[in-house]
Amino acid sequence: MRVAAIDCGSNSFHLLIADAYGHGSIEVVEDDKSLLYLGSEVAKTGEISSASLTRARRVIRHYKTLIERHEVDMVRCVATSAIRSANNGAQVIEALSKSLGHEIRVISGHEEAETIFRAMSALSALPETRILGCDMGGGSLELMVGQRHELEYSCSVPLGASRIAAQLKVSDPLKEEDIQKIIFESKNNFKELSENWPRNSLPYIVASSGTLTSLISMARAKIDGFVSPPMTIISAEANEIQDICVEIISSKPKDRRKLLGYDKARDAYLSTAAVIALEIMALVSKECIWMVSPYALREGLVLNVADKHVLELSDEIAIANKTIDDLVARIKHIRNEQDTQKPNSNKSLLVRHGENVEQISLSLFDQLKELHNLNSSHRRILGYAARIHDIGETISHSKHDQHGAYILSNIPLPGLSPSESKLLRAMVCWHRSRDPRVNEQYVGRLSDEELEVANWLVAILRIADGADAGKSKAIDTIKISINPDVLFLRVISDLDCELELYSARRKRHLLEKVSNRDVIIELAVGV
Repeated sequence: MRVAAIDCGSNSFHLLIADAYGHGSIEVVEDDKSLLYLGSEVAKTGEISSASLTRARRVIRHYKTLIERHEVDMVRCVATSAIRSANNGAQVIEALSKSLGHEIRVISGHEEAETIFRAMSALSALPETRILGCDMGGGSLELMVGQRHELEYSCSVPLGASRIAAQLKVSDPLKEEDIQKIIFESKNNFKELSENWPRNSLPYIVASSGTLTSLISMARAKIDGFVSPPMTIISAEANEIQDICVEIISSKPKDRRKLLGYDKARDAYLSTAAVIALEIMALVSKECIWMVSPYALREGLVLNVADKHVLELSDEIAIANKTIDDLVARIKHIRNEQDTQKPNSNKSLLVRHGENVEQISLSLFDQLKELHNLNSSHRRILGYAARIHDIGETISHSKHDQHGAYILSNIPLPGLSPSESKLLRAMVCWHRSRDPRVNEQYVGRLSDEELEVANWLVAILRIADGADAGKSKAIDTIKISINPDVLFLRVISDLDCELELYSARRKRHLLEKVSNRDVIIELAVGV
């Protein structure tokens, strides 16, 4: 389903057109942003001027053209803080709705926070622990406490950076009295959250939208020496955020604008945002990690539509199969693409290796069912992991298991649920030698049950990967005999498979652990 989402915000209007697949997966078709700065105008005058409304209508008419061009199935358009608090907000909504040809709905701060948190929950790289979600717009700041798909607390406070800067009439650079006024406003608005959520319960801040993400981007750029591309999931440590905020607050405008990654479009209020960011830091753990969410309100609007409609209309497994096919297609284009032994083949060595490993993995899974008691969904994810376990080779052979998990943590996986995506990342991350554990950087936090499943599937995948070490399908079949103390894996092959036997034996230890048996791998004789 193709969905258009428009966020009529306080600083900017933003259009997102995306194909929604369900399970938090979307593919962007069009992304357009126009800066209007309605929030600061409302803070100064209490209403939106006719000149600003004319500019806003021009933007909306442009969005209407894009929506028609891309043959959108459903449109969702919302207005937030600036229009919500403007004295003439009702007239503005009526005029904009007429220009768009679709209803524009003013949403509450609470609904805005819920929708943003839905967007954050779709990120495969979201920490599997409690987070403080923050979205600082021009007119308001949304704060959300929760874990993936479990919003525990939310509020919307009037701490939009441009709004506070205009309301308090701050100087540039900020004077000490300006800083104290901003701190006073922040502490008053953060009182409820700080009283209910101890600092040590919030180890992560996940920030969406432009103002706070600009600070995180600048903090990373100061360390890395370059600015990360848009829509990249980047993070920064608390001391790095503190350093960049202090530098922005204390710098003169001409010096501040020389900072790497500085966003000149936010120049008038970024110092105010930096003061508020330092107060947000006082709400969380001292060692808190700040992380950028490329998904915000507009993505949340698309995902809400998908939650209600897409999964009713589509075959999730078919979508997941296509997702894996697309990932396999990436593997075709890396080095050593063609097998010199099969010059007429249009498949790379690694693609055929993945297919070989899939065949062996599924056979082992079926033969070991009386021990692992896993279900058909686990079998399907095992097959997916077998096909793409070497996708990290697209970056480098060295540490390709970690590279593969990194890739999967930074891309949408249409058709796979969050738990399935986590399991897929786990198998790719641990298919070589690193044993599964409760928390892994590019995998996430696993429950005890998820860890048990991961151990079994990784153990099977390792044996299968070793059994095709030469990428030549030297081994036809592996037959398993299950005894009380021993698993006998008898390899059937008409070819020289010493390399494969050696590699499979080296990778047997996790299977021994999960099965609580010795594992003996030998070449079947007389078969």
